Amino acid sequence: MISVWRLHPRGVVIKPADPTLGGQAPASAKKYCGPYMHANASGFYLHSPIDLDLSFDPGRPIPWQWNIHGNGYTDDEVAITQEMPIRHLHFRREMLKRRTKLFLSGENNEPLHTAQIWTGCIFKTPPQWSLWVRSPINREYGVPFRIEEGILEADWLSYDLWLNLKFIRFGEEAHIRRDGPPLAQLVPIPRPAYEPWRLRESLISPENPEAQVIFDEWIDYNWEKFHAREGGVKDSATYARRRRKQRNGS
Repeated sequence: MISVWRLHPRGVVIKPADPTLGGQAPASAKKYCGPYMHANASGFYLHSPIDLDLSFDPGRPIPWQWNIHGNGYTDDEVAITQEMPIRHLHFRREMLKRRTKLFLSGENNEPLHTAQIWTGCIFKTPPQWSLWVRSPINREYGVPFRIEEGILEADWLSYDLWLNLKFIRFGEEAHIRRDGPPLAQLVPIPRPAYEPWRLRESLISPENPEAQVIFDEWIDYNWEKFHAREGGVKDSATYARRRRKQRNGS
């Protein structure tokens, strides 16, 4: 289970990831392509906390142009955090307000074309589990930015998450909406998944007994998918059928 602790009541909207991509997934993929659907369904979507129009162009005198609709990100976190006892010796209550909730980058007059949006949330995972923050998997919106990917070790790091929107097309306005497509996807991953792995490469060879096992499995799957049916008609349900058998232990 992932725990979400809200510092702001109107932070990011969180929803389970959708294997159908909100209807964008092809019908054939939904029916037959398990690997594609598993990826789509991984984790959770994060939707914008605010309605925002935003563009970046390093050729403009003011590279960033933005318009926040409605009340934007008001300072509601202050009322929430003020209720909590402060037990840290050196911490002062005025530190609890997030002075900036939309941060537009720039350093030494050099624009960095990355905007940061505050999620307003602290995420916690079980021991040895982390959160991979990334752009939504397999979704296409035509937006001029991508989410800068990162892995948050949320089992030990109790810190509020920011989303980095790195603009890759300049001068094009992004229309970001709270009820619109997701900004990012959070995918839970075990820590060993990104710790150093060794890679062993081998050429398929009859002298290698392990290679023979892999080769036999590969041939068997290809036979079932492309040749087992009369007339050599492709059986697109092979993956789903084999996965079901594997999970049932048969």
